[in-house]
Amino acid sequence: MKKVLIAEDDSLLRTVLANQFAMSGFEVVTAQDGAEGVELYFKEKPDAVVLDVMMPKMSGLEMLEQIRTMAPLAKTPFVILSNSNELEHVARAADDGVIAYLIKSDPQITAVVNLIREHLPPD
Repeated sequence: MKKVLIAEDDSLLRTVLANQFAMSGFEVVTAQDGAEGVELYFKEKPDAVVLDVMMPKMSGLEMLEQIRTMAPLAKTPFVILSNSNELEHVARAADDGVIAYLIKSDPQITAVVNLIREHLPPD
């Protein structure tokens, strides 16, 4: 079973995402801020990560950069869900190899699950 880490400070969205991934056959691990996300990434070794940009303690971009620095060869796909479409954020995410940068008001939750599934190797 593939494992996904969801780092999102909005508890409702975190729960909705977690439920959709679980119903789609994923094991789900959740973090409510970037610092917890980094800790869980290395503890749980997820196959994919969905994260928010604006989170307490550590932003999603800082979380991503820290993980990429500490595990530079990891091929883990990352998807960012954010309320911010600032070009600087999008560019930083692209530099760190994010597979998609989605604005929260736009994507359907099932589309996020399918996007992750497309970027994971088969079992």
